[in-house]
Amino acid sequence: MGTIIAGLSFILVWMFSYAGMSFLLFRQSLELENSHPNATPSESGN
Repeated sequence: MGTIIAGLSFILVWMFSYAGMSFLLFRQSLELENSHPNATPSESGN
């Protein structure tokens, strides 16, 4: 039973990390396309 829970938690963590990385890359590409001269990286954080 413990191995099943460990496997499920590992899959969940991998899915979350994969979705987070793709989301960050997606936001970066959007910011590059809509980059304004007065926009700073600290403003668009989080």
